[in-house]
Amino acid sequence: GVPRGFGARQQMIANLLRNAAEYQSLPAVADAFCALWAERASTYLTLAQNHPALRRTAAAWATQAEHARDLLEQLGQAALDLEAEPPEG
Repeated sequence: GVPRGFGARQQMIANLLRNAAEYQSLPAVADAFCALWAERASTYLTLAQNHPALRRTAAAWATQAEHARDLLEQLGQAALDLEAEPPEG
C-alpha cells in the first residue's frame, strides 16, 4: 500500500503522478498502478465467486477496480504519445 504520514492519500498520489510526469516516468508508474488495480479486480472477482452473500458487492468493487485500471492505461498511453511527439520550436 501507500505509506502513511506524508499527507492525504489523494495528495500523495497526485504528487507521485505529477513527479512521474516531470521525470518522464509516468508510463512506468501508470503500468505499476494498472498491475495493482488488475490484481485488486481479480481478488474481488474471486471473492464474489467464493462467497455468494458478497457476490453483488464484490462484483461492483471489481468493476470499479477495472475502471480505475482502464483509466490508468489511458493515462500511461497518453504519456507515451506525448513523449513520442517531437518538441515544439
